[in-house]
Amino acid sequence: MPVPSLPKPPEGGHSISRVVVALVAVVVAAAILLGSSPVDAAARKVKLGVSMTEGSRDIAVMDEIKAETGRYPAIWTVWSAWGNANTKKFPSDMVKKIKARGAVPLVFWEPVQKFGVCTDHARFKKIKNGKFDWYIKSWAKAAKASKTKILLRFAHEVNGRYFPWTVGSCGNTVADYKAAWKRVYNLVRNKVGARNVQFVWTVAKKSCPGGCNPYKRFYPGNQYVQWVGFSNFNWGAHSGNWAPMAKGIKPVMGKFKQFTKKQVI
Repeated sequence: MPVPSLPKPPEGGHSISRVVVALVAVVVAAAILLGSSPVDAAARKVKLGVSMTEGSRDIAVMDEIKAETGRYPAIWTVWSAWGNANTKKFPSDMVKKIKARGAVPLVFWEPVQKFGVCTDHARFKKIKNGKFDWYIKSWAKAAKASKTKILLRFAHEVNGRYFPWTVGSCGNTVADYKAAWKRVYNLVRNKVGARNVQFVWTVAKKSCPGGCNPYKRFYPGNQYVQWVGFSNFNWGAHSGNWAPMAKGIKPVMGKFKQFTKKQVI
């Protein structure tokens, strides 16, 4: 039976044993969601990856996982913030290291300079009007030059209310967000020609208070998206009450099916 790659290790440590336990849970959850056995779910190539703390470039953790389990994760995240002098450039060196280990880089591309501050980086109206075209094209050219598959998670969890770029923050509207998304997409994949970059549209599982942000409302359209995804957090380590994984995944999958058939991260 094919074994999927490893999921995210717990924060604050590199406990491989806890990661393996989580792997079993994910395979079973996938079987429940797909209406099949764990063996069938694995055969459908459920791929799992690792998300490190923002700003981390510690590739050694990948090697630790390989040493303990015999394989690398399928996906490894890298963070890149538009206005951050340390991370705004395309992470060429990190991508090379990830590629060399047979994994796919998932870049969290955040239109922000500083969290909690409304700079133009986080204003979709500025992005859609072309203020950052020079930066987007420069980043995309470097991504194209990497000659490797890049999963690009741009402006994630836009339906939340905790990032400067989210709708309702810094004057952002849904219309401006979708227009900005389309402009960024066209610059990266069509203008620059970085077809190796695949856009990942992601939302937070829970929207703002009162359910004011249904997922479909934010969707830019299938022609501007390669993958869809969502963030689902299981806070059992903090509350002491772990929820079944399928309980957190199945409702969102059902909502996605109402407007797209794209693969899910």
